[in-house]
Amino acid sequence: MSKKLAIVTGGTAGIGLETAIALAKAGFDLVITGRSKFKAELALERLSVAASNTKVEWVELDLSDLESVRFFSRWLGIRKWDLLVNNAGAKVERPFKTTKQGFEWHIGVNHIAHLFLSQVLVNRGRDGARIVFVSSIVARRSAGTVLNDYESHSPGVAYRDSKLANLVTAINLGKVLAENNLDITVTMAHPGFTRASAYGTKLIRAAEIVLAQPASKGAKPVISACFSEADVYWGPKYFELWGPPTQVNLPESVVSALDKGDIWSDSLGEIRRYLAAELRPD
Repeated sequence: MSKKLAIVTGGTAGIGLETAIALAKAGFDLVITGRSKFKAELALERLSVAASNTKVEWVELDLSDLESVRFFSRWLGIRKWDLLVNNAGAKVERPFKTTKQGFEWHIGVNHIAHLFLSQVLVNRGRDGARIVFVSSIVARRSAGTVLNDYESHSPGVAYRDSKLANLVTAINLGKVLAENNLDITVTMAHPGFTRASAYGTKLIRAAEIVLAQPASKGAKPVISACFSEADVYWGPKYFELWGPPTQVNLPESVVSALDKGDIWSDSLGEIRRYLAAELRPD
């Protein structure tokens, strides 16, 4: 009998790598994705030490281009998976820029690409499979919408809206899977205040060095989400910033966004338009 297979986007560093290590120790074979071959080689070395009997593969995946998502899907082929951890993401990046398909960078990378990835892979999930969406505590500061024009806003607005969209997507996707009698569970997590690759202002970077918990601890809520029941949201225990994992409440902004339904329907519409354009003859 083949081992269970886990796919971790952004699994070459930080929270993604720590999650991958935990899954390898739990007996999963792994596919980790990322853009940097150098980071991938370091990650593969760490994983070989942590769990020498685990098969680990790295595939380059650029979430700023939906064509790269389609390439990954083709690479995976007919293989079945048991766990998909939608972890990778752009932090607060300046100046304003867009993905290849024209989405604001944070919205495209953090939200649209992971929604599309989940869509193209869902039919290859084994019975009992699980999809985990990794959000952020700053989703609580979102206004509950995804704007059409972010060029006149700070990148922080786009980032927190993208993380809100992760939660809205997780809940709606879970409902769709249940309605279609697919035995796939969807869960959610955020890492609290955890060190990441350098981003933001000097003040933010200094605060991370002094106050943020390491990635090994920030990954704990994500790891919990990998094994929990459906529709549960995990975060750190203390002020949702630090500490051991615990179940946390969804932000009010998510409840509001779910009532409106715009984020889910508009996001699906954007993906349909992309696919229609790809199929349109020149």
